[in-house]
Parts: sequence; C-alpha cells; structure tokens
Amino acid sequence: CLPAVTLEKVAGDLSAERWRRQRTRPPTPEMQESLKSRVERTKATLTVILGHTSLTPKELLDMREGDVIPLDAPYTAPLLMKVEHLSKFLVRPGVVGRKLAVNVTHVLSSDTGDDE
Repeated sequence: CLPAVTLEKVAGDLSAERWRRQRTRPPTPEMQESLKSRVERTKATLTVILGHTSLTPKELLDMREGDVIPLDAPYTAPLLMKVEHLSKFLVRPGVVGRKLAVNVTHVLSSDTGDDE
C-alpha cells in the first residue's frame, strides 16, 4: 500500500489509455538500437543437466574423490540445457580446443516448462 499523496504525482502515467498508446506506437530506430545494445550486454546462466540420481545423506557425507555416481540417463542420451532455469535446448557434450563445450542438437518448443 502506498499513500494517495505519493500516487497523485504519477497517477496520470498509470492510466490504461496512456499504456495502450505507448504499446501501439512503433519503436524508433534509436529505441530499437538501445534495446539491441542492452540485450547484447545481458548475461544469462546456462546449465547443462547430465542426469539425476538420489543419494542418502550418509552416501553424500561418505563421498570421496574418485567415487562414481550413477545417473539415470545413458551416456549416449542428449543432455538438457537450461537458460535461466527454463529448459531450452538438447545438446551433446564436446570439446573446443582445450575447453569443454556443448553442441546444440535440438531447440525445445517455447511451451517447454521448467520442471527439471
């Protein structure tokens, strides 16, 4: 809740008619360039899911270097890549130079949920 006195200063900017007018106005080249520039500088977190497993707390506490954790997916299966927690791509692991990499093999439909 905000006091009415605070809202009086911006009440005209909150009208539905003003919002409709702004949305229907085509963007200027300057607005498009500004948006493009901001999008190009934006960083996103990408996560590749190798598989899933369940461990008991004891198994987790007893884990040592060199232990192997079996996963639920075969090693030949494509991996799921998420962008900011949303499932977006299927990928295959690989290497570029001396760095680990992934190769996008499939783009998931936009209605894919973030249920992983």
